[in-house]
Amino acid sequence: MTQSTEFSSPLLPQPIKQVTSQLQQIDLSILGDRDGAGYEIEAKYASQKTTMKMDGLPNQGGQGTDSSPLEDTDKNIRGASYTVLLDAKGKIEDIRNEEAFYEKALKGIPAAMKPMLESYFTKDALKISTPIFPWLPNEPKSVGDKWPVKKQISMGPLGTIDVNLDIQLSGWEDRKGKNCAVLEFSGTVIGTGEVIANQVVPMKITGGTIFGKAWYDPSNNRVLESETTQSMTMEVEAAGQTMEVPLEQKLRHELTEVRNIGEPSGIIANEDSNDFKLINEEIMSGVPVSFTVEGFVLRTDIGAHTRRIPYGELSQEAVNLLVNKFPDAKPFAQAFIDISSAQVGSLTKLPSIQDPMRPDRPNTASSMFGAFSSTFGYVIIGIAILFNLIAGAAVAGFRNQPTALVCGVSIIMPILGPIMFLCLPGIETEAAATGPVDYDSIAPGADNMTEDGGKQIGKGVAIPKGGKKLSFSSGGSKGGSSSSSGGTGNYDSSLFTADNTEFNRRYFEASFSAFFRVVPGPKEKILAIEIKTARNQYRVKRFSRIAQHEIFAELHNTQGEEKISFSDIISVQVQPK
Repeated sequence: MTQSTEFSSPLLPQPIKQVTSQLQQIDLSILGDRDGAGYEIEAKYASQKTTMKMDGLPNQGGQGTDSSPLEDTDKNIRGASYTVLLDAKGKIEDIRNEEAFYEKALKGIPAAMKPMLESYFTKDALKISTPIFPWLPNEPKSVGDKWPVKKQISMGPLGTIDVNLDIQLSGWEDRKGKNCAVLEFSGTVIGTGEVIANQVVPMKITGGTIFGKAWYDPSNNRVLESETTQSMTMEVEAAGQTMEVPLEQKLRHELTEVRNIGEPSGIIANEDSNDFKLINEEIMSGVPVSFTVEGFVLRTDIGAHTRRIPYGELSQEAVNLLVNKFPDAKPFAQAFIDISSAQVGSLTKLPSIQDPMRPDRPNTASSMFGAFSSTFGYVIIGIAILFNLIAGAAVAGFRNQPTALVCGVSIIMPILGPIMFLCLPGIETEAAATGPVDYDSIAPGADNMTEDGGKQIGKGVAIPKGGKKLSFSSGGSKGGSSSSSGGTGNYDSSLFTADNTEFNRRYFEASFSAFFRVVPGPKEKILAIEIKTARNQYRVKRFSRIAQHEIFAELHNTQGEEKISFSDIISVQVQPK
């Protein structure tokens, strides 16, 4: 238990802070069964150590003065025992043999101190001190369930208080290798106003709060640990004035060992225990046993271990004690020692500043071509040449220019070469150079073959065997049949089949150049090209574009364009719409 109290009054030059720490080891032994109504157990004090520190009081032997009556009580109480009666649910029902316990605990105490100490030894005080959790539920509970507890407790000279709690099963947690139920509780403390008579200093508790947590092991029906924090306000009457005194208590119960009667205890007594004062005035007692960068752990007089205490929570007195007495703590705790500005100057040594080493500058002047004299520069040049070759080949195909010429110029003149050929007009083929064909001037009944035996490739257009000249005829079939227009020079009913015509890009560009226009001419407006393939038959309005192996056509009564492969065409015929 750690109890912090602060007294302040206009009669005092400064507030009085009092911190009381008490560490107890209580052995509980089962004496017998109460005929199925519970158990009778013995609570025996194996050890007790009480420390009281008071700051700000003059003529008290300096700060941190221990009270001799408290030391006497700690010695007397060792071996003292009393009997506890538990009901069938494991809750404390009554306390017996308390008179013998009080007599042994108060033996040799000065008469002036005896009345005050006797007021603390009550049955309710012993019930609170006995490490048995009193607020377990009477029936099974699930996670999230709550149950209320209302109890009236006598606080000795502080009067009687009413405790109203709400306890909740908040979950499950591993504790000391056991799967424990976590019980969280919180509530209020209200003083009843009753004060013990004949007190030297009348005082009572007016109200406060209480909260905490307990870890219950259902497999053995034991509470392994519990932590409770109580914040209360007392009213003290002194010199005709009433003062409000804040009081805070922190209680922690821990089950340290379970053994059969007669077995030796595994708890090791700490002969060299030390007191470490925290910055919040709390006193932690024990022997440091573990040091890490996060803090250190104390082994208490009863063999239990405290939480890991951060070095930043220690007072300067405790930090100095830790560093000077325990070498293992020095690497971690030394940084928390406050030092004066003079000590800082003596400990701090400024490093000598030297100019960094600088590389020598090159003697020769740098140039743009020097950036490309490395392996990475050669890779960039190679990539640039490759992209210029690709661009030159694409421009040559688009402008019908010699590929070798365009690619060669693109290598010599990167970027500028492809742009120059892109701006030049394309080289026209011999068929395109003749200009638009006047189909009306072609006499009907002309042969389908040219004079030098070339194969006809379109309406009046043929590919000569030597590939030098194109000529026109009016026939559309192999046998040289005449047009159905009756010699009018119109090609509305011309029929071209795969047997007598080679359908390719050159054929469509030479024979139907007028059908590539976005705006059709007066003749093309009234005509349609019927293209038949092995799978479909297309009625073409105009050609949108042409590639090496297929042509794209816009069809009548259809949106978009249709791709037609040259190898799939069976026949082509021009017809009126």
